[in-house]
Amino acid sequence: MAKIPIFQDSIILDSLIDTQLDETIYKVLKNEIEKKEGSFFSNKGGYQTVSINNEKICNTILNKSVKMITENYRIFNSNFTMNALWINQNKKGNYNSPHIHPLSVFAGVYYLNVAETGGDLIFFRSDRSNQMLDINKDFIDEDFNAEYHLRPLKNQIILFPSNLVHMVSAHFDDKPRISVSFNISITKNG
Repeated sequence: MAKIPIFQDSIILDSLIDTQLDETIYKVLKNEIEKKEGSFFSNKGGYQTVSINNEKICNTILNKSVKMITENYRIFNSNFTMNALWINQNKKGNYNSPHIHPLSVFAGVYYLNVAETGGDLIFFRSDRSNQMLDINKDFIDEDFNAEYHLRPLKNQIILFPSNLVHMVSAHFDDKPRISVSFNISITKNG
């Protein structure tokens, strides 16, 4: 007898410790909040900057992401591009509704401040057959989970296929949850 997992999605996690990066992100966030220019996509409450092009932030996160991708997948002769990068600040009770990151191959998040309660990154199964069949009541097994909860850690970077539906749950700490979200495209050389 054999059990073969098929159509598997993966999340790549690592740490990124760079105090200069963190200081730059805090400074850019402060400047963007003072400009009162923000974006509203998936955030419910909280603040999202417009896409930023800070060289230190973009290059550090892109270089780390490329290393993570090439160490975990067989990919050759390709160019990696940072499509967009923005900073999120979620205060107590703020959350991000379910969404995807179109026009990219990978999406990612780097965490500066994380919540002690709530603030989970939640991924949803794109195939809803397990819900239609109500199979969760009969099986207690990962193969039938409808969602996956991940508790982010400070200075953690997470990469995932940009087509995965995901959200961020509300947190209940007084301290803001601060993260950097980004999209990466991959094109073949030549």
